[in-house]
Amino acid sequence: MADNSAMSNERILDGSGLTRRELLAAGAGAVAGSSLLGALSGCGGFVGSEAGPLDSYVLDVAFRDLVIGGRQCRLRCYNGMIPGPTIRTAPAHRLRVKIQNGLPPNKPLPGAMAGGGHVMGRATDREDVYRQNTPHMFNSTNVHYHGLQIKPHLFDPLGTTQGDAPMLEIAPGKDFTYEFAIPGNHPSGMYLYHPHFHGSTLLQVVNGMAGVIIVEGPIDRVPEIAAARDIPIAITDLGLFPSIDNPNIWTNDPTPGKFFNQQTGLPLDGYGLGAYMIQQFLVNGNPVYEYDFTTGNQVNRQLPVDRISIRPGEVLRLRFANATSDTFMPVVIEGHTMHVIAYDGINVLHPRPKPYVPGIAQAELAPFNRVECLIKGGAPGVYQVLQLAQSEQFAPVPEKVLLEIVVEGQPMDMPLPTSLPLPEREYPLPTAADVTGYHGVQFSVQFPYPQLPTGVGFLLNGLLYDEYRVDHVSRLGGVEDWTLTNISQEGHPFHLHVNSFQVISINNVFLDETMIMDTIWLRPNQPIVIRVPFRQWTGKSVYHCHILPHEDTGMMQNFNILP
Repeated sequence: MADNSAMSNERILDGSGLTRRELLAAGAGAVAGSSLLGALSGCGGFVGSEAGPLDSYVLDVAFRDLVIGGRQCRLRCYNGMIPGPTIRTAPAHRLRVKIQNGLPPNKPLPGAMAGGGHVMGRATDREDVYRQNTPHMFNSTNVHYHGLQIKPHLFDPLGTTQGDAPMLEIAPGKDFTYEFAIPGNHPSGMYLYHPHFHGSTLLQVVNGMAGVIIVEGPIDRVPEIAAARDIPIAITDLGLFPSIDNPNIWTNDPTPGKFFNQQTGLPLDGYGLGAYMIQQFLVNGNPVYEYDFTTGNQVNRQLPVDRISIRPGEVLRLRFANATSDTFMPVVIEGHTMHVIAYDGINVLHPRPKPYVPGIAQAELAPFNRVECLIKGGAPGVYQVLQLAQSEQFAPVPEKVLLEIVVEGQPMDMPLPTSLPLPEREYPLPTAADVTGYHGVQFSVQFPYPQLPTGVGFLLNGLLYDEYRVDHVSRLGGVEDWTLTNISQEGHPFHLHVNSFQVISINNVFLDETMIMDTIWLRPNQPIVIRVPFRQWTGKSVYHCHILPHEDTGMMQNFNILP
């Protein structure tokens, strides 16, 4: 594909997130504003030609030494940053991302678990789903652009409809360049990127490999929103162990196949089902909370948090992203109404006020959900942004303070918008009369499951994931109703690649407001019906549980969108 260098916003590698042009402007005494917003007019109807401005990024994957919360850490990360640099693009643009994998070679699976032949430690026996779902190949990677409605990009080659196509692997020492046409009617909002190579996804995310994508567009030009400060809030987590070589360095670099298993007695060696010596929760890279298991018992520790200052009557735009590996987060902002303007990057038609009620979530963020909202500064004081305690997972999750909002200064009176732009890609909404097919996805957990070294089977429709099997076929232009059920004892987040979905009903109750999402929390014995329009792209892709320990050990299936 030809490069239009005059339209390229090539990003430098120092992790600043600024373009070369912006750095030059900063050197002259002012940082340039966004170069994207002014290019959006007249782009309606673009559905993926190779014309359009180019937004180009390089993500360098390597071990880096970082000091996090006073601890010396050695972690896999993007460009030496946690989270990775923010990627910005826009409808009708081209997005190019080059991944340079500077990680060391993979360690192979040991002994009997290695089974048949291997290439770079990867099982070549396509029938052995047990080896596929044993986490390994921790230094192979790829990238999923979570929520973006772009060409399927998890399998090789990108966009393939070949049912037994392998997952794209960027091996240690290799690089790969993704290039996508962003549809001209793509919703403008907050998205995410993270690794998605089966077997190493969890490990790399809890090393810090995740980042934010912002698609700039019509919602940013709403006058009341354009006038508000825009503050992304990326919540991530790290899973840490003392290094074998130096106990003063915290890392997560396990030996494949050494797991805790109540059936086989294999030891825990740096990788369990989300079990770490230290698990830290970070907001925009700053630790705010940790679980400490170094004494043998769990010690929960609240850490100092950042503060955001706001004047009484000032409006802020807050964009929350739960980019943690495994934690469901009910969120509240004390003393303030959360005026929700978007879920998972797709704006609603009118701001939805969610008043503050102590102990009641204003937004429910499953892992890799996003919610965007406006708040208007209230009475002077200090207000906490909280993740409420919840008992919807295998173990109770304690309350966490994520940040604080300080209302102070001279009062003002900024207005809130009353209406928002129509997200043209999503409307008109398909109706029941448009439905051309149906599908069911059942979440279940089987214990013991001695065939896997982890000892637990995380299953969809009774099956472990098989990279080379297609579990469902959809048709381009069709509309399907999917019924999601959960017969396990804990909640699971369902995530669908390529296309958004409308939530039709939860626990047999039809929704009275439109919810368009790409990830949703599924409670036990509360079925959810979603409606999926297959709009533009063909290709092999996946749906899965977004609790990454579950995904990496089997809770995922392939589906194929055919012409």
